[in-house]
Amino acid sequence: MNMLMKKLNLTLGIIALSAVSFGQKSNITNAALEYKKLKPMLYAGQDIQGAKKSVVLAKGYIDDAAAHPDTKESQKMFLYKGEIYFALSMVLEMDSSLATISADDALDACLMAWKKGVNLGKKYKFAIKEAANEKRSLAYLVAETMWKEEKFAEAGEAYEACALLSNSIGVLDTMMIYNAGLGYDNAQNLDEAIRMYDQLAAVNYRGAKGAQLSGGANLRAKNYDKAIIILSKARKDFPSDKEVLLGLVNANIAAGNTEGAEKALKDAIADDPSNPKLHYANGTIYLELKKNQQAEDALRKAIELDPSYTLAHYQLGAHLVNWAFELKTEVGLLGMNDPKENELKSKANEKMNGAIEALEKYLELAGDKDNGDVLKILKKAYSKQRDDTMASEIQVRIDAL
Repeated sequence: MNMLMKKLNLTLGIIALSAVSFGQKSNITNAALEYKKLKPMLYAGQDIQGAKKSVVLAKGYIDDAAAHPDTKESQKMFLYKGEIYFALSMVLEMDSSLATISADDALDACLMAWKKGVNLGKKYKFAIKEAANEKRSLAYLVAETMWKEEKFAEAGEAYEACALLSNSIGVLDTMMIYNAGLGYDNAQNLDEAIRMYDQLAAVNYRGAKGAQLSGGANLRAKNYDKAIIILSKARKDFPSDKEVLLGLVNANIAAGNTEGAEKALKDAIADDPSNPKLHYANGTIYLELKKNQQAEDALRKAIELDPSYTLAHYQLGAHLVNWAFELKTEVGLLGMNDPKENELKSKANEKMNGAIEALEKYLELAGDKDNGDVLKILKKAYSKQRDDTMASEIQVRIDAL
């Protein structure tokens, strides 16, 4: 009798264990069946209230399956967990009271499920990829709509969702990362734009384009050291890229590293001697270094290469005015009958005339409007040259503003 009972108990135990295992597998089946009911209610908009109830039921089934040792590593479980949690993220955007997690957390759970499940075997691999691509298509439609409506922050989020969905099945979706960056950038959300552009720089997106975007955005955010690191790497990878060179120069200037900027510029000009922007940037560096003649030469070279370079004319004029005043101050500090006096006076006169010429050209290109301060500088320059007639004419232009 005892032996019989032991065999019976053992048999019942085996049956019970099989029932538990079957019960957990049935949780996946129940989750799948509930999702099939949920899908048209939610995605086709047939019954949103019904979808809310259905997604809660489906979540319960799949959570039970995900928690049990027999099914927690099932590829089919990961497939439906992704499907159900993506649907849950959408529903939570409408009604956050339906679950204790946020819509973002639900989306993260979806992505993690597909990332874990996609490489577990061949049986549901295609189904997981198909599910992720289907949701990417939905997110892309939202992104495009938001962009057309100029809701750039929302467009950025939707494009980023596209990239994340692709990533969940092992695809680096650089185009969607790029679009997300542009969306955030247009929404003035620079930190999020940088997060996207940094990813592009890391994989050399479109050659040097990723580094240009990342370096430029970090420069605007005053992350100077980071911008220099990114652009220096790109400089090694793409030594002939002009935008990377100019970006590296600007980053060094902004960081106060004039020596680094000067070196980068010399390299840049050697590679592209006919680029007026590089010569202009070189001039601004020499201004920072108080190298007056080199600054003038560089700015004049920029103007020679591009006679309509408005900013170069202004910078040259402002520089020469300041230099002329410095020379006049230096004259005042000389002793009586110092042999340098006439030389310095002549040089100051030359620089002031050069300033007048440059500022007149700037105003010819830019117009008087919004340039009252420039006109005042120009009037002062004419007055210093004892040209009262031109000083009076400038005053008339000032009064007309």
